[in-house]
Amino acid sequence: MNDEVLAAMALVICALIPIVYMLIKHQQTMAKIIHENRTRTDDPLRLEVEQLKQLVMQQAITLDSLAQENRQLREHSAAESHVQQF
Repeated sequence: MNDEVLAAMALVICALIPIVYMLIKHQQTMAKIIHENRTRTDDPLRLEVEQLKQLVMQQAITLDSLAQENRQLREHSAAESHVQQF
């Protein structure tokens, strides 16, 4: 009985070795494909994010300029109305 069990275990192990090898190779191949895809998709996304950052900075500068012009116009208008009252 022990010899039969050992023989069956040896057959199972011999059958499992190529299966495990194929699974490991498949996992390595998939990891390589995922890594390559991530690298390819990251570059355009990084470029787009950089462009968006620049656009946001330009808009912030424009808004600051408009706010400053608005304050100056209000001050000028307030000064003129104050002078007209006298």
